[in-house]
Amino acid sequence: MRAWLNRYDRTIWIRVIGTALTQITSFMIRPFLMFYLYSKLDGHLFLAALVVSLQPLASMIVGLFAGEWADRAGRKPVMAASLAIQAVSMAGFVWADSVYAFAGLTALGGIGQSLFHPAANAQIADLVPENRRAEVYALLHMAFNAGAAAGPMLGLLLFRANPALVFGLASASLFLFFAAVVGLIPETKPAGSEGAKSGGEGWRETWRFREHIPLFLLTLLCVPMSLLYGQADTNLPIHLKDHFDDYQKVFAVLMTVNGTLVLLFQMAVAGWTERFDSGKVLTVAFLLLTVVSAGYGWAGSFAVLIAAEVAFTLAEMLGLPHTNKVVARIAPEHLRGRYFAVFGLQWGVGRSLGPAFGSAVYVAWGGDVMFYLIGALCFLSAIGIRRVVDLGAFGRERREKFGRIAG
Repeated sequence: MRAWLNRYDRTIWIRVIGTALTQITSFMIRPFLMFYLYSKLDGHLFLAALVVSLQPLASMIVGLFAGEWADRAGRKPVMAASLAIQAVSMAGFVWADSVYAFAGLTALGGIGQSLFHPAANAQIADLVPENRRAEVYALLHMAFNAGAAAGPMLGLLLFRANPALVFGLASASLFLFFAAVVGLIPETKPAGSEGAKSGGEGWRETWRFREHIPLFLLTLLCVPMSLLYGQADTNLPIHLKDHFDDYQKVFAVLMTVNGTLVLLFQMAVAGWTERFDSGKVLTVAFLLLTVVSAGYGWAGSFAVLIAAEVAFTLAEMLGLPHTNKVVARIAPEHLRGRYFAVFGLQWGVGRSLGPAFGSAVYVAWGGDVMFYLIGALCFLSAIGIRRVVDLGAFGRERREKFGRIAG
């Protein structure tokens, strides 16, 4: 146990504990936020989906600048600001009672989230050698899914008792994580990295589109994955309502299955796949997501949904650590925060446009068509993802070769 604890820097363990704590309370809210807003807004599905989509929309807009701030100001202050903003947002839900209040608080939470991930992912790239990054990203993903395992059932009980208590607990956990980041985590930004690779000109001189084509292609191909995640948090519960009487319980069980399997197997899967080419691993992940979309679309039986959730979990365990690993590998050192910020745009697109897109298709043709369309997009991503990963690796090798020649 001591050897395992010593395997990672203290900063990593603080991140793991803070992530687990905040995600338990987050997953107490996420499965039921759509239901909560749906009831508060008098059953207007599209309006509820629109409010939920404001969070990733705000996240996407601010995320355009979050990576640059992380590269300039440092990882620690940006992460701390993110957690403080999210804590204020969750506290506001305790007293919110109008659509405008819900919209403003949801957007504020999205701003906070957008600041956190580019800085946090760049921090891992700063601290961890390349051959162990997938393992560390998997460890953090496992901590994230501690919330998915424990949160939904707790949320089901507490939301029925008093929703304000759930929002209050979420705010408190974020403030605790904020205090740990401020007091215990050091700055990890490489010394002198700002502008060091670009003659002091910074972002505008180094950010030429043609030099970062693999990043943009990777981001584009990952949009279908985030579209599917966007439906899972919003329109999937409504889709389940058409097939099951106790649909809230069915949804909570699915999320618990997902979180529990990740907790049990994420590190083993990450260790096993570390040796494989990331392009191949991501191809398998997107093929699994195609199957998942078909299973969600049919939703004919509880057994089919469980099988789809198991496939979703495996795709998640394969895909998320390796996408982060690929971004960290192809990013120049002085642009890590900005690379993760650009890559994070796919989550913003999927989770902002996804709920509105999904609800529009749902109302017009039904939930099955909605998921079948997303499955087709996942299949297209499976076809192209390996070539994009190989292109990114070639680009990095070329930069390193030219750097050695210049040196």
